[in-house]
Amino acid sequence: MLAVDDGIVAGLISPPALHRASREHVVILLNGRRIHHRNLAFAVEQAYRGLREPDRFPLAVLELHVDPGEVDVNVHPTKREVRFRNEGAIFGAVERACYRALRQSPIYELQSSAGGPLLELRETSPQAGEGIESREARWTEGAAGKDAGPRLPPLEYVGQLLRGYLVAEAPRAVVLIDQHAAHERVLFDRIVRRLEQREPSSQLLLIPHVLDLTPGQIAAFEEHESWLAALGFEGERFGPHTIRIRAAPAEMPEGRVGRVLELLLMDLLGERTPDRRLRETAALLACHSAVRFGDAMTPESARQLLSSLAATEEPISCPHGRPTTVILPDDQLRRLFKRP
Repeated sequence: MLAVDDGIVAGLISPPALHRASREHVVILLNGRRIHHRNLAFAVEQAYRGLREPDRFPLAVLELHVDPGEVDVNVHPTKREVRFRNEGAIFGAVERACYRALRQSPIYELQSSAGGPLLELRETSPQAGEGIESREARWTEGAAGKDAGPRLPPLEYVGQLLRGYLVAEAPRAVVLIDQHAAHERVLFDRIVRRLEQREPSSQLLLIPHVLDLTPGQIAAFEEHESWLAALGFEGERFGPHTIRIRAAPAEMPEGRVGRVLELLLMDLLGERTPDRRLRETAALLACHSAVRFGDAMTPESARQLLSSLAATEEPISCPHGRPTTVILPDDQLRRLFKRP
């Protein structure tokens, strides 16, 4: 478990690789008494956004220390439900404290299981005679400040395996990288940064795409044309039920433009405004723009991907929470092969 100690919030939360199928494993105490508060449990979940798979939930035991004058404990006869005078501030404090603890989470590592040469995904543990602090220091060169997230060790590209994994060598370790998940992470960070800075990047299509759409999708296109332009899509009506797309986001292969735009327009038919779904939209664009599992990669493009992944703030997972990287330390490989 990861320690949380930040302002009014203290306790333990699970690392990204440890999760459950329900929300029942988040325990929150207020000034020593356990409470039930759905919004605060959701604040814990929000801190894991992009670090866990959908429909999986963290474990946590957190205590809040809040001035009793800021809390109404008479909402429920057993005092297990409370109301805060400034719930937004408490929500933000919980999410921020958990997020900072998660950024200290070690990167994923493969270890041998007790039954033999099987492998299971676990969190990084120290080598013999080495504390976790020294392991982290050895593999986080260049990480700046207390809140710096996990960093990849220096990687030397070796090759591509099964047209889906990149193989690299790190100091005293072999590293496997899921090429699609890694490229998703790189593109996601790039797209989010552009959207936040309102700097669209688009490319003209060699041949404009003409799409047949439903009346609802046509209406969504016209209502949110400025938002779509911020994403990199440029086009106009081309008939009662069609639009013509002249440009698309710079990273997106032309063959995927039509499908992605249809998905975005369906999404815009929902109730939430586009800017409320900024990260979800960025994840969709990144997923459909990234190199696919099964695509061949040149050594040059693979090295560039590894370099770009190492520069991201959250290199250990894709926007959907899947691991990008697993590390097989030399000492674990020696045990698998029964070497001294």
